[in-house]
Amino acid sequence: MDVATHLRRAVKNRARYSSKDMLSEQTPQHIVIVGGPGSGKTTLLSMLTRMLAAANIADASAKMPVLLRVRDLSVSGGESLTSDIVRDAQRWLDLQIERSFIDDLFASGQGLLIVDGVDEAQSASSRNELLAKIDLFAGKYERATIVVSSRIVGYDPRVLDRSFEHYELAPFSEQQVREVLAGALSSGPVHRGAAANDLDSEKLAKRIVADPRLSTLAETPLLLSIVVRIIMERGTVDRLPRERHSLYDTAVDMMLSEWDAQRGIETAEWPSNLDHGEIRQALETVAYRIHAGQLKHDSTSAIESATLEYELTAALEALGTVDAHRARGHARNLLRYAVVRAGLLVESGPGYFAFCHRVMQEHLAACAISARAHGLSATEPIVQHLAENGLHTPEWRNVNLLLLSMQRGDRAQRVIGYALDAGSAHEEWLHRDLLIVGEVMGESPALVSDLTDEFVTRVIKRVLAVCTSDRLEAGYMTAQAASRVLRSWRDTPMADLARQSLRDSADDRTRAEQFCAEALVGDVNLARDALVEIIVSSSAEIADPAALAVRDLDVDLHCGPTQIESLLDSISPRAVERDSEDQYFRLPYTTAELVGFFASGGPSREKVRQAYLSWVNDESNSERLRGAAATGLGWLGENSIEVRQSLIRMVLDQQISAGSRSWPAYALHRLGGGEAEVVEAMLAILSGEAPILCGWAQSYLSTYATRSPEVVARLQVLAADGDLPTLPWVLAASVRLSGLKPGQIEQLESIAASDGSMSRRVGAIETLIQCAETTADWRCSTAQRLVEALTPLLIEAPTGEAPKDEALDDAWQGMGALGSLRVSSPEARDLCLRFFRHGSEHMRMAATYGIGGLPADAPVFSAIAAMLNTDEAVGRVRGGLVDALHRVLSAESS
Repeated sequence: MDVATHLRRAVKNRARYSSKDMLSEQTPQHIVIVGGPGSGKTTLLSMLTRMLAAANIADASAKMPVLLRVRDLSVSGGESLTSDIVRDAQRWLDLQIERSFIDDLFASGQGLLIVDGVDEAQSASSRNELLAKIDLFAGKYERATIVVSSRIVGYDPRVLDRSFEHYELAPFSEQQVREVLAGALSSGPVHRGAAANDLDSEKLAKRIVADPRLSTLAETPLLLSIVVRIIMERGTVDRLPRERHSLYDTAVDMMLSEWDAQRGIETAEWPSNLDHGEIRQALETVAYRIHAGQLKHDSTSAIESATLEYELTAALEALGTVDAHRARGHARNLLRYAVVRAGLLVESGPGYFAFCHRVMQEHLAACAISARAHGLSATEPIVQHLAENGLHTPEWRNVNLLLLSMQRGDRAQRVIGYALDAGSAHEEWLHRDLLIVGEVMGESPALVSDLTDEFVTRVIKRVLAVCTSDRLEAGYMTAQAASRVLRSWRDTPMADLARQSLRDSADDRTRAEQFCAEALVGDVNLARDALVEIIVSSSAEIADPAALAVRDLDVDLHCGPTQIESLLDSISPRAVERDSEDQYFRLPYTTAELVGFFASGGPSREKVRQAYLSWVNDESNSERLRGAAATGLGWLGENSIEVRQSLIRMVLDQQISAGSRSWPAYALHRLGGGEAEVVEAMLAILSGEAPILCGWAQSYLSTYATRSPEVVARLQVLAADGDLPTLPWVLAASVRLSGLKPGQIEQLESIAASDGSMSRRVGAIETLIQCAETTADWRCSTAQRLVEALTPLLIEAPTGEAPKDEALDDAWQGMGALGSLRVSSPEARDLCLRFFRHGSEHMRMAATYGIGGLPADAPVFSAIAAMLNTDEAVGRVRGGLVDALHRVLSAESS
């Protein structure tokens, strides 16, 4: 499974939680909060820290927060996170804390560890090392609550996937925008020329939310704070820039000069011997060098004051306009002003400074790169940067987006043209160069006016070609990226051109994908009605991918009672439309999930709930219909006694196949809660059930129940039976409390090496990878034995024939485990190729699971490319290979 899919499945699905609700679901908790730049991750964690610290001062028994900012954290290889905490407390706070104090604090459950900004680690290796340390910390201190934050780009959720619940920061609602505006306007100084009506918070909020140009800016705390600040200074919303880079530019200028000057404030800190341009250039140069890691090998954010002063001095001297003998004094004044008055730099620890927000550092770094190119056609420095650092490297992607979007005139055509034709690895399948250019053109409409009509048309047609191709063939990750580009075109000239292009070439596109594109840039209601009609009335081959596409568009489509009823009525007939052995036919389940999601907050909720309950409880119904209704209840989100009891009865019904019972198990996991009757059912599953059920049971117990001494004791009794078919999952459920004991590790290693059951073998491998420190030698030897165990499946399933269910399950599970071991041996690659050459589509799909997990090296890339260039790479197999490429590239960058 690719990283993006992991993250999408891991993040709490489309339900809004307040921070209070999030932390009160159960205690203790392991939480990861993800979000984009400026979405409020650091603000939220700082607020939680202050709130918890205040509570601890008032009540010594309350939780004590320990906040670690990764930008300031010196992660030391080979040492535990506990040692890092002790060392950094001494370094930043000058506190001589004994390690025993930290041990007692977190072992007792009173400590709450907050780790902010995992993505700000210096490198991919240090980021992965830090995540591994957090995972081990969670396993050692079973009663500790842990909250981690990271940007989405560059974060791999697989390390913390099993024991951490993932949340994504939601954009501000209209009510939240109104509250921010009301608070700011009532407490801050307002421009003298502003009319009272112009700055009425209610009217401002409505105008901002209704104006597409402004509403996208108001979705994140950082951008909204800048918007509010500009409104307060200028007394109007009419002078707000459209582009992000222009908004950041305005914010920097205000922070450096206008903020004090327009209020008539003169400060002793102002570097009077420097003009505004000199100050900007010096800060841009330093921002670039910090971001590039050129000032400190283990940090791309926090810099020692002496180093920062030296770099500012060098930057001022390089301008040629500042007296070299006085440059150091000017640099000292500039540093003082940027910290004390402007707030652009902040002290992150004793003697250490960083930019107030990483976005500001990224923006100034982009400005520095752009400033190197003098003249309209001098693009070489920009092109050189893109070539050296890559268009798509996670650490540079936001910088590159800002850099490209700020280009104008002839330079814009040259730079954007270079990016479009950069020829990044595997562009013919991944389209990453095309899609980043499309994103930039949506970000900056002013840039588009500087591009030729021919160039713009070329980009639009190519993006639409990706968006409207069969998403099963294009690959899930590529389809999602293309949809994001179309969203960025909304309410810009690009949307009008895209709509026209869609209609001009409608015959060349699949109906479902065309209407998905229409939903993003055209008539949403028309698209919704058409897509619902396709799902309800078209053949299964057309309706199945259409339903998957609509599920991916749920944030763009809002179905009312009429559409919900139509979709609901289609589920039962679809459930008997195909033979139950078709592994890929998900239409009834996907439609049921859509209905559950769309009805969850509306008037159709009760009708849908009653229909689903009646289908689940009627044993005369087909397993497929009951399974679809079960997963629909999970998406409906009502965790009532009646719903739980119905799902539990189905999940424990031994007369139903394990595959069908996995749907109510998934629904119970989705509903969460940790109720006693659900815990009992999950323990019953772990007493001796099929792996597909054990995975959900283990995950549920790990998340909601293994803090209970009674549950732990029962898991320990189960774990004592070394022959238990479900032993790997039993150990995985209990391991977060006390870690794997040496004897248990030996048991699992033995199972992983030679157990006769492929499911037990795979379960043991996954448990060891997730819950123990595995060596390279162990991974290599285990991979070799797994290759030997999987090879006979090629003989048992003759070419051209689909393997039997058990063999197919073994193939899929085994190839997935081979990928998770991440050993790029000739034997592993050869096995993946042999699976791919098999005549059965099922076996070829299994090959994509294996090859996509292997390390990013030249032979792996060559193997995937070779597969994609064959006649067998069609349909979902081709999409699986494209996603495999994404997974390997993601592993390379993270």
